[in-house]
Amino acid sequence: MRSKRYNPYALLAAVVVAIVLFLLKRLGPVIIPVLKDVLLRLRGGSSGSKKVCANKGGPSANDATENEKKKKAPKPKVTLGDNVRKLGFDLTDDVIQRVFPRRYELHDHVVVVKMNNGVELSDFLPLAAAFAASLHHSVDVVVADTEGIAGELRKPVHSVVYKKDGPIGGTQLRLVHKYVTKRFKGKTILGDSIDEDEVQSLERLVESPTFTVHVENDVKYCFDVMRVMFCSGNTTERMHFSEVHAPGERVVDMFSGIGYFTLPLAMRGGVKEIIALEKNPDSCWYLRLNTLINGVGDKVKIFNGDNRVETGKTYEGQCDRVLMGYIPTCEEFLPRAYSFLRKGSKPNSRVGVIHYHFNSGEKKEAHSCAYGHVVAQLGEDVAGTFTIELRQVKSYSPRTWHYVADVAFS
Repeated sequence: MRSKRYNPYALLAAVVVAIVLFLLKRLGPVIIPVLKDVLLRLRGGSSGSKKVCANKGGPSANDATENEKKKKAPKPKVTLGDNVRKLGFDLTDDVIQRVFPRRYELHDHVVVVKMNNGVELSDFLPLAAAFAASLHHSVDVVVADTEGIAGELRKPVHSVVYKKDGPIGGTQLRLVHKYVTKRFKGKTILGDSIDEDEVQSLERLVESPTFTVHVENDVKYCFDVMRVMFCSGNTTERMHFSEVHAPGERVVDMFSGIGYFTLPLAMRGGVKEIIALEKNPDSCWYLRLNTLINGVGDKVKIFNGDNRVETGKTYEGQCDRVLMGYIPTCEEFLPRAYSFLRKGSKPNSRVGVIHYHFNSGEKKEAHSCAYGHVVAQLGEDVAGTFTIELRQVKSYSPRTWHYVADVAFS
């Protein structure tokens, strides 16, 4: 019978395990705390070549634990009130929340604000400087919209409530100042001559502290917030006219204002010319300046007057496109718009596109609304001679939307 042979490595391992167990049993109360302390030190130390400091001045296990807690703790939230108080204004969060306007429009260095519900203008006046300083954009002038837009000419009813001491305005405003006071004088720009009287009038415009420059999609809109309106809510429609291709077309803008739709179309649409009709003389001056600043002074002809009478009569039956950007309604102007379009092959027919602005309810109602307006104003004979494409621009009031109907006659 063959005798059993034992693996010497197995015997050695058994002996080592027995010794370790014996030591742990006898010395465990001493060794285990030491091992824990070493592990804590290692976890609190940094990786790489730096060693854990074991001398008296090095970090303890408690320090490492505190560092971990600090890393995990969320940063305290900085409020608007904190920022305002850092600027040196001693205002409580409650006052800021109640009085600081929640509705405002920024136009370069000017901000136009609307009072919160229940807040009087007299409550806001002492805080206007603090509000201006709290905005991320540099603001030099605060204007309060007190009564909105008034009358057929859509003139703003505003009041200046704060103006910074010293120079005002940013880079864009300085460029416009330089353009008007130096480049215009005695010059012909793109074949468009500018006389001395016109230069002086433009110089007076840009000296106003509420004159500003609104840049949108590389189009510069110069205007005075106290004299003419600017609707920020129509951004999508202004952008739309930057993408309209109208090569060689003659266009009539019946309510051109300061050039809301005329400027992007003249700059990028490839048009032959735009006939800009505007009843408000102030708007005509800003439109003139804007055509020059944006380099389209030779493409835009401006006529100040009422488009329902003689203004623009020369261009009846000669235009490819008509813009009707007037809200809340310009339905009664549809026959006048139709008269500008080119004559069709049939008697009394017209060919071209009318961009008709109107208000309506939900989009499913808007198409029939626009169709009804066109037929009601132009007669049943036009039914079947046009198509309509709709765009929803913005909310106008509860359950009412501002739409544009592209009415194409063929």
